[in-house]
Amino acid sequence: MSAEANLYAGTCIVVGAALIGYTIHQRNKIRDSQHWQAVPGTILKAAVVKNDTSDGVEYNLLVQYEYVVNGSRHVGQRIEFGQTRAYVRKKSAEAQLARYPVNCGVMVYCNPEHPEQAVLSRAASYTTLYFVIGVLSLALGLTIVVRSLLVG
Repeated sequence: MSAEANLYAGTCIVVGAALIGYTIHQRNKIRDSQHWQAVPGTILKAAVVKNDTSDGVEYNLLVQYEYVVNGSRHVGQRIEFGQTRAYVRKKSAEAQLARYPVNCGVMVYCNPEHPEQAVLSRAASYTTLYFVIGVLSLALGLTIVVRSLLVG
């Protein structure tokens, strides 16, 4: 197998394994959060933030909420686990933001052992996509290795 093929196969295998590992980690967080404490909270701030990137413009949600656990006030910003979801269209971001009007009540899920760890949704963006890409990348890398062993 050529050095270039080795590098390509190795990269595919490492990237695939990393994406699968990341997905498993996120799914474990979701599973663990099913036992987290549900407490009432209030939306303090909600906005769509425009970010200029090298690929163009994307829009992100900025949601800040407060909640009280064991008499202590906490402020959170995490909507869900995983990567922060980015929107290409501002209207899509605004449609999601409509779920979090300022001064409205929300259910906050917080880790009873670390109440500063909290989410509004026990989900994770993109985990299925990352898992599929990881499996495909790993399969491609292993196919290159097996093929090179069989051919020569």
